[in-house]
Amino acid sequence: MGRQHLAKVQLFQEWFLKKHSLDLFLPWKPEAVEDGEEFGIELRADEHGGTGVYARHRLQPGEVLAQIPTSALLYSARARQALPASCATLPLTEEEFLWLYMIWGREDPQYEWHPYLQLLPAQDPLRWLWDPCAQRWLAGTPIDAKEVLAEQRRRHEEVSRLLGDQAVSWEQWLWARGCYLSRSFDQAAFPRSDSWGSAAMCPLLDSMNHSAHAEVEARYDIDFAGLWLPDTGSYEAGEEVFHLYKGNADNATLLQNYGFSLMDNPFDCVEELELPEAKLQLAEALTMDTQEAPEELLMLCAEAKGRQYQADEASCRHKAKVCKWALKPLRQMLSRMQEFPAGCAVLLNLRGTLGRFAGREAKRRAKARRPKAAALLLPFSGPARDAAIFALGRFRILRRAAAAVQESAEMAILAARMEQRQAQTAE
Repeated sequence: MGRQHLAKVQLFQEWFLKKHSLDLFLPWKPEAVEDGEEFGIELRADEHGGTGVYARHRLQPGEVLAQIPTSALLYSARARQALPASCATLPLTEEEFLWLYMIWGREDPQYEWHPYLQLLPAQDPLRWLWDPCAQRWLAGTPIDAKEVLAEQRRRHEEVSRLLGDQAVSWEQWLWARGCYLSRSFDQAAFPRSDSWGSAAMCPLLDSMNHSAHAEVEARYDIDFAGLWLPDTGSYEAGEEVFHLYKGNADNATLLQNYGFSLMDNPFDCVEELELPEAKLQLAEALTMDTQEAPEELLMLCAEAKGRQYQADEASCRHKAKVCKWALKPLRQMLSRMQEFPAGCAVLLNLRGTLGRFAGREAKRRAKARRPKAAALLLPFSGPARDAAIFALGRFRILRRAAAAVQESAEMAILAARMEQRQAQTAE
């Protein structure tokens, strides 16, 4: 952890103790205090250059990790009270009042939550929205940032006119919005929160990174937002303590709400079939486990052609025809993803000289296996990488589904020919 970051963490801990008369972390056991090691968990820089929560000692099942008093939460009602009087009557949304507080409070030590706001990411967590490279990877996917950015640009200009000399920059506006959307906790999770006006920013809890296998339970009541280990959970000293942002979240959800994607996310899926006439919602989503043409997919494509399809009644020839109807939109959806040429071998970009050598060697091997294949390197880091990982997952699922439908069509044609030969032989 750099000195500057360490100083911010120390300032944050001192602020928490002073303002809320409570140690930020509870002792892991009485002996820890006697040894001069007060906390069972601590804030540290993670491997990605951000902030994470780590176990200082072995954490036992059922242990209380932290209890954050609701007096430490930051939400719109509290932000409005602390903003300059000239802002109180402006026609802003509740979230926008909070965003202004976050922007100004991050720079001005006079704001009560300044030490906490200093710990928030330096850059917009949702910067994939406006990063040109990320947008190239998202081309042809359902995630479209144009409308969101246009609306936020329009709103920023309106608020800037209202604020006059106090106007905030476009970059600050996006930063506050991104931090709020990616880190806030749902207002409805807290009892008696009707007067808050917005979701809440919760110190410490929002510093925990996501894991689909997180062994932490969050509990919310009138006085505290707390973290517990379940009866089956434990962490060894030095291990990062993760939180589950959202259960069974695919990369589309993670990217749009939190700004990151996971390689080989088991929950990735494609839930819509894009036809020229309309987008059709699939009750059974396409996944990497799709091994044969889904019956629902064939039924929807047949209905789009004004025909009926029932798997147990359809002839082999009819099934082959419907499979071809289904194959066309899948191939069109793949062709719209311009960063993924047909037959490409997708490779990870590694860091440093060795990474460049490994990338060239991987390209050579891919070329040897498939002479016409193009080797595609994903970005190493940043919003473009997260966008690319999301797009790659979607590309692989669509390619798997197209291959399954193609195989089903070929098998149906083969079966139809065999039926025809049997009929001819019988005659």
